[in-house]
Amino acid sequence: MVSIFIVDDDENLHRVYRSFFTMKGIDVIASAFDGSEAVKIFGKLNPRPDILLMDYRMPIKDGVSTTKEIRQMDPASKIIFLSADETARDQALKAGAISFLIKPVRFAHLLETISEVLVNQ
Repeated sequence: MVSIFIVDDDENLHRVYRSFFTMKGIDVIASAFDGSEAVKIFGKLNPRPDILLMDYRMPIKDGVSTTKEIRQMDPASKIIFLSADETARDQALKAGAISFLIKPVRFAHLLETISEVLVNQ
C-alpha cells in the first residue's frame, strides 16, 4: 500500500485528501499543518512515507525550507509540491521536490503524478 504524508496549513484540504486517498487505498500515515511540525514528524517516522504532499505558503516555515530540511534527513524522499503560487515552482524543484502541481489540482492528475513518481524515482 502506498503511504502519504500531507503537509498543508488548510484543515479542509487535509480532510478532503484523507477521504480521497482512503477511497483509493492509499494510507495517509502523517499530517502536518506547518513546515516546522512536518520536519519534527518526518524525523520520527519509521518507515518513511512513499510520498510527501507539500504546500508552499504555511505559517512558521514555508514548503521550500521544509523540503530542504526533509531532503537533508532523507535524500531519497519523494516530495510533490502543491501550490496556488506558480512562482514557487523553480524554488520548489531546486529544493528537491520531484514534481510541482498547481492548486486546485484535479484528483485524477494527482493520482497520475503519484504513480509516475513512484515508478520513475
